[in-house]
Amino acid sequence: MKKLISKAQAFAMAMLLPLTLTLGSCIDNNSFFTASEDDDPRILNTDIPDGENGNPGSVSANYDEPFHFEVIVTPADYTTVTWYENDQEVFVGKTIDKEFSIGDHALKIVAKTTKDKETFRYMNLTINGATLSNDMGARWLYPGAEVSIPGNAISRITKVLINNAEVENVKVADGMLSFKAPELPNGEYEIAMIDKDNNTFVDDNVTISTVTTPTINEASAKCKKGDAVEFTGIFLNKVKSIKVNGLEVEILYQEFGKIGFTCPLLPIGEYPVTAIAVDGSAVPFADGENGTLIVKGEEKPAEGGAEATLWTGTHVMPDWTPVDIWNDKVNSLISDGRITVDTKIRIYITRTATDYCSIAPINKDWASLVNGKNDPDRADLSAEMETEYVEFTVTETSMSVIKNGGFYLAGHGYTVNKITYTTPSVVVWEGNKEMPDWTPVDLCSAKVKDMVNVGQIIPGSKLIIFAERTATDYCSIAPINESWVSVVNGKSDPDRADMSLEVGAESVSANLNEAGVEAIKASGFFLAGHGYTVKKIVIE
Repeated sequence: MKKLISKAQAFAMAMLLPLTLTLGSCIDNNSFFTASEDDDPRILNTDIPDGENGNPGSVSANYDEPFHFEVIVTPADYTTVTWYENDQEVFVGKTIDKEFSIGDHALKIVAKTTKDKETFRYMNLTINGATLSNDMGARWLYPGAEVSIPGNAISRITKVLINNAEVENVKVADGMLSFKAPELPNGEYEIAMIDKDNNTFVDDNVTISTVTTPTINEASAKCKKGDAVEFTGIFLNKVKSIKVNGLEVEILYQEFGKIGFTCPLLPIGEYPVTAIAVDGSAVPFADGENGTLIVKGEEKPAEGGAEATLWTGTHVMPDWTPVDIWNDKVNSLISDGRITVDTKIRIYITRTATDYCSIAPINKDWASLVNGKNDPDRADLSAEMETEYVEFTVTETSMSVIKNGGFYLAGHGYTVNKITYTTPSVVVWEGNKEMPDWTPVDLCSAKVKDMVNVGQIIPGSKLIIFAERTATDYCSIAPINESWVSVVNGKSDPDRADMSLEVGAESVSANLNEAGVEAIKASGFFLAGHGYTVKKIVIE
């Protein structure tokens, strides 16, 4: 059926037709082309890297293929690009496709128009020779076996020498150099590659070995709870499991030459480590079937030693959604006795909200760690825009709330930057003991040693000795162990860190280093010296 057009529609179409013809006659295919030979030339590339300190940027390529790079210029139709090295012309054209020798090349790219206007850019080009992967597993070769090592720029390699002798069955395919490993005694040998043009590339050593089972190089490792622990060795990619003190730990990563796991939440001390291979056999350590993991305490800051870091980082708090990433660490510190009643928990924050900021230390049941109550009586903490931290003191109620439901943070309008804890001062002995001249006295050795063993005394802890000076010639206070080793710095006379009590002074103090703490662990805590009566011994 034909569609009828009204007179009004026909009139409108007739009026539009001349306008359409007029517009069409004004269109020119070259109307947007504005560059001319009179324009100044420009190099438009954004892939020429910028250098530093006025030096050109660098690019790299492999020697076994031409260096390919396209220069984008304007006005393109009137510009010639010429490449120079040391003022010598090496290529003409916007797209270079040229082989360079191995090494560094300082190139100058000049763009010049038909009107002799020019601009230029500099580029450092590094041409890489043939190399093999540094992966230890790839370089571990079983004698007589067909082996393959990943490589770079190896497409022209035709010969391989190991221990200066040519090997058999050399092939290159898909970035892999394959050959038959030579029958040599177990050991490390130099490997060299020779290409079709007789260029020689000497690479790092390879290992020829009949060993194919996992072995761990170390006898022991030290760590702090929650940190990563790493053992090195060979064929560690074949390790199935690791146990510390009889408990299996989660393996974080494993490769041929290394394996890592998280230091378990155990009290400070030494624990046996065992490893099992995928075939069920025991993995040997340097000194036998078992290794040793030494769990250390967390060092406190040197300045005073009271505030220790529990967690540091940046965590943007979701709005009123509890976060428990600190829970395991807090429970560990409680079990170690480092977080106790009267410990201060300090939460460093950045306020992010303009309406209000509320920090809620809670357990999983939303009970406050501050007062043990739930909403609306929960004791949330508030912060102003300039507030650096908020804090609360651990009470018996706080300890109960944490033990029943963990340590969480919730609230509104803040980012957590750090959490610290401040262990209160512990009076380990108090009395009135006149010290015999340079004769060691045991006032509290067992208690101090127990505090070391449970982590209450760690490197950075502060020892304060309150005393009264009784001698007029000099007064020297020597905190030592049974072997006369200083518990402050772990050294013996004459480098022992004895402390001098001046006339009128009431106390001396020092921060213990790691060697000093080890001295206490080895043979206790004693006082010796000259010219004083001890009143009180405090650990912070």
